Amino acid sequence: MQPEFDHVIIGRVTRPHGIAGEVRAQSHTDRPERFSTLDKVWVGDPPGVAVTVDRVRLHQQSIILKLRGVDTRSEAETLRNQWLSLPMDQAAPLEEGEMYLFQMIGLEVLTVDGNLLGVVDEILETGANDVILVRTPSGELLLPDIPGVVLDVDLQTGCVTVQVPPGLIDG
Repeated sequence: MQPEFDHVIIGRVTRPHGIAGEVRAQSHTDRPERFSTLDKVWVGDPPGVAVTVDRVRLHQQSIILKLRGVDTRSEAETLRNQWLSLPMDQAAPLEEGEMYLFQMIGLEVLTVDGNLLGVVDEILETGANDVILVRTPSGELLLPDIPGVVLDVDLQTGCVTVQVPPGLIDG
């Protein structure tokens, strides 16, 4: 059974930026420019607390945010590693065939032969490609989210069909 989500994670605060309360954030969205249109962002474990966004700018590979009420470096430090999210109804619309990564969590993972491997426990975002952490009866299985391995994700049936690379599973 897939969990229900009312917020979508769009980023994570990485550290303070400067001395005036700004924070540097890592984007968890394919559209980081969308941060520039935000009036509010929810900070903390979803749903978090709504905070007004006073200013946004893109800087190198990061987003610099000035959040209302965060006016010193010490206050910004308290936000380190906090999630940034939005209510689902404010999330950017998806194109046909797209989905949010978190929607895979809780889906059953089946081989092309129909054998149940386990359940998607987490999606790890890496530099090259995402990695799907599958919770199996014998432990964890890490599968690269690449064509040829992940063949189909069906949110309606709650199943992910995969072709496990040779040698990844014993037997």
